[in-house]
Amino acid sequence: MNVAKPLIPLVCLAACVVAPAHAQEDFRGKTVRVVIGTAVGGSYGVYGQLVARHLGKYLPGNPGVSIAAMPGAGGLVALNYLASASPPKDGTTITLAQVTLVQESLFNKDAKFDARDFKWIGRLDSLSFIGVASKKSGIKSLEDARTRDVITGAPGLSNIPAQAPLLLNKIAGTKFKLISGYAGTGQVFLALERGEVEVAATSVAAMRSLHADAMKRGEYVPIFAHAGRRLPDFPSVPTLGEFAQSDVEKKFMRVFSLTSDIGRSLAVPPGTPDTVLSVHRSAFQQMMKDTDFRAEAAKLDLDLDPIDGDDLGQLVRAAMDISQADADDMKRFYDDLFGSMK
Repeated sequence: MNVAKPLIPLVCLAACVVAPAHAQEDFRGKTVRVVIGTAVGGSYGVYGQLVARHLGKYLPGNPGVSIAAMPGAGGLVALNYLASASPPKDGTTITLAQVTLVQESLFNKDAKFDARDFKWIGRLDSLSFIGVASKKSGIKSLEDARTRDVITGAPGLSNIPAQAPLLLNKIAGTKFKLISGYAGTGQVFLALERGEVEVAATSVAAMRSLHADAMKRGEYVPIFAHAGRRLPDFPSVPTLGEFAQSDVEKKFMRVFSLTSDIGRSLAVPPGTPDTVLSVHRSAFQQMMKDTDFRAEAAKLDLDLDPIDGDDLGQLVRAAMDISQADADDMKRFYDDLFGSMK
């Protein structure tokens, strides 16, 4: 009996050490920032603001939640900032992560981060992109972009709206001429309306949420898609992956297509403690079940296709688990596509 007595305080001590970890994560009186790497005029802004209106009620202390737009270099500015020592690691900074973070981490010398270091809260939705031509351009299909120069616009270079047409030039023989540097996708579509550019690309979610009326009026003509398979709403529109022929093109497209799996996903910056991540994951899961949240998403015509943070992290790590030889081949392919324009 005397031998067993010390077990009681030891058990209590263990409980005292473990239990406060969650209790200490209290956001009362604080503001949680959702950092996005674009302006607020596209789907990052739409999803980010939706999260900002609902996430706080499920975090301890019910903090306010705001959007922090940090556009630049197609989202790379925000990713490099998040991976630096600058943002607090206490859960008050999270991100609606840029979908290109894996390929940027692997191939872009200006990327100051390893995509595997981001810790994933969960995915709101998978992601597909649609490229459209303005009706006034006279372009009726992608084939037209193989026969003449076509002006397209994008915010920076490290994003799908810029990289998709350049990739099509390489693997499909199109003649897109890119104007980059717009403040956001919303500004690109204003340029499309003004006739400054002939083609623009955005997520299918943003197209439905922000440009549905223009599509119904026939002002935009879909000509290419970036998705795992042809889109049900646009079955005659080819996907980028259909044009990959060589071994390196197919390998590169497997990494490039991870953008669809990452979609619109929330993460905490590298270095954030797992206890903080756990609190955010719990809040995210509750938010995704919230009837008000889901009703607002439906009102905005936003799809929800969630997966949990663990599964998302595994997808990212698997995509980066490649041989050095394959990495070198894909890096040369990436540099040939985009390197001279950075």
